[in-house]
Amino acid sequence: MSKECPRYGSSLLRKTGCTDADCKCTESSSGPGGYVPEFSQGVCADGAAILKDGQPMTVEQILSALRALAFLAEIKAHKDKYGKDEWYSDAQPIAWDQAKEALST
Repeated sequence: MSKECPRYGSSLLRKTGCTDADCKCTESSSGPGGYVPEFSQGVCADGAAILKDGQPMTVEQILSALRALAFLAEIKAHKDKYGKDEWYSDAQPIAWDQAKEALST
């Protein structure tokens, strides 16, 4: 893996016990081994900030990501209670699309 890899030396690799040699992010941009943004906190000129890959996120970007996560959690809870019914089958792909969109902006 080269230093151009977005996960080179990332905390995600360290947390999962993977090594930089395990990274396969150049194999796919949307599936297993695809790019996962690194989130952190920082201080900007006007105060605290949530950073995505070292860049400050806007309030709308943060809210979009939180809404997408909440929808995914709702769908998971529904599936745990009712199984993979019609509502789940309809909602699940929409939720994943919302999550991908929220993380790509």
